[in-house]
Amino acid sequence: MHLMAAPGFWSNAFAVDSREPLTADELRWLDAIAEQLVRRGLERPAILFLESSKPLQFVAGQAARFLDPIFSLVVPQSALERLADLLEKRQAAERLIEKLEIHEHAPRS
Repeated sequence: MHLMAAPGFWSNAFAVDSREPLTADELRWLDAIAEQLVRRGLERPAILFLESSKPLQFVAGQAARFLDPIFSLVVPQSALERLADLLEKRQAAERLIEKLEIHEHAPRS
């Protein structure tokens, strides 16, 4: 039997969703991003953007890696790598949306 015809050979060929949990550092970074968006009153636009861009999230992470040499002129390399890692994890967007929705529904002081 040909290797490519073997059962299960193609089962993960196009899988892009990482199931590894977010690290504590990534969670802190997402919380800081949510805090900045809330401070600027951008919860709703951010939620709309995140929800509508979910299908392209992994591609955005790859684009960030591709454009890394250009962006690294103005942004630290470590921050770009963290951003690309987060963009490639679907649960990162979900967590950020959850945080923004909590703030959106909280009473304003």
